Amino acid sequence: MVVGALLLGGALIGLIAAAVASQDKSGARHKDGLSLYKQGRYDKALAEFEAAIKLDPNNSDIHVDRGRALQALRRRKGALAAFEEAARLKPGNHIAHTHCGRLLYTLKQYDRALAAFDRVVQLQPSSPAAHANRGYVLSALGRHRDELAAFRKVVGLQPDNASAHASIARVLRKMGNHADSLKSLDRAIGLDPDNLDLHELRNALLRDLGRDAEVRSVDVTSSVNSGAGAQVTAGNALVALGRHAEALAAFDAAFGLDPDSFDASFGRGQALLNLGRHIEALESLDRAIRLDPQSVDAHNSRGTSLLNLGRHAEALAAFDAAIGLDPGSPTAHFGRGHALLGLDSVDDAIESLNTAADLDPGNLVMHQSRADALMGRSRHAEALDALDRAARLDPADAHVHSSRGTALLAMGRHEDAHAAFEEAVSLEPGHRDAHTGLAHALLSLGRADEARRELDLSIALGRQAA
Repeated sequence: MVVGALLLGGALIGLIAAAVASQDKSGARHKDGLSLYKQGRYDKALAEFEAAIKLDPNNSDIHVDRGRALQALRRRKGALAAFEEAARLKPGNHIAHTHCGRLLYTLKQYDRALAAFDRVVQLQPSSPAAHANRGYVLSALGRHRDELAAFRKVVGLQPDNASAHASIARVLRKMGNHADSLKSLDRAIGLDPDNLDLHELRNALLRDLGRDAEVRSVDVTSSVNSGAGAQVTAGNALVALGRHAEALAAFDAAFGLDPDSFDASFGRGQALLNLGRHIEALESLDRAIRLDPQSVDAHNSRGTSLLNLGRHAEALAAFDAAIGLDPGSPTAHFGRGHALLGLDSVDDAIESLNTAADLDPGNLVMHQSRADALMGRSRHAEALDALDRAARLDPADAHVHSSRGTALLAMGRHEDAHAAFEEAVSLEPGHRDAHTGLAHALLSLGRADEARRELDLSIALGRQAA
């Protein structure tokens, strides 16, 4: 009996030892996968995560990372399944639920995204980010009262969160409560006085209230040359004025005074980006992200630098990181779309550009980029819809009217195309593409002589440009 018990005990010890060894091997494969993921080698990382899961199939964290790799590889269905499996294995894994919510938000499955973020809030009721994510989804659902409550919860947890106060201001404006919106915005500006977007929003609110006399621009001359903060303030204002070389000098001075200032490194990266010095910009933005890994703007600017360097896979990872921090960032979705275009993933790019346009419907560039991508897929009717929205935003943009003409021409609507190209040429007589398009439209209408004249003009404009 004692011998049997000893044998049984020995077998149990053997099983435990084997399980521990398997987990050790799984941990090593998981670690290797994380290293590959950070290098942007997502296919290799995925293979390591899957090998780790075979060794330790109930490890929720590895399933989360497998989902991240799949998402980076644009395999969204698989990524969602991985995040859901991670949540099933460990219902208290708030990271798994967060990833589910963010991906569902990107897929515009807002009701399911809200359910995921509701679960995160249950697990982490004191997390400002969890409540903010709920706010973004509620905004997409048009549930503005609930959105307002979510961002007020963020402020209750984090009173100095300028972004949350700004979100409250935006939702109050949508609800028509401009006076309270202005109060919240003033609070946001008090916390983040160098954020020019907030000042622009304040001017818009003042116009809404009919207080045009109070509208003002940022005063660059108020900055003095003492202290890193003053140099950053001056640099930000100079960037807004398009004086990027002077801005760089200000940020360099700030960096010299305080090398650990996020604002100095980020501002320097922005100025270098605007000057076309993308490798140097990337170095500064990498430093900024090390100082503040939660900065959405820094990840977005890093992605833009990588796009300009033609490093599309890395750019995609940067924009995905920004979306992970703020699913409601139109800039991140816009950049993600362009990264995907660079990777020849046009259909996924269109989804991202659609999301960007939905998040920032008043931005003409969002609609133009969406239209360009749709034209590349010969989805001319959808492209025309995007261009019509752009034209409503800026009726005097010749490029928009010329693009409308191209879409209409492709749809066989020659009269309408002719009118669009005529409008473009009247707005910008030197617009070569508009003259070329007008020639095609006239030829389709049987007006060969006029078409020839337009084509000759287009050729002459091309020679002038050369």
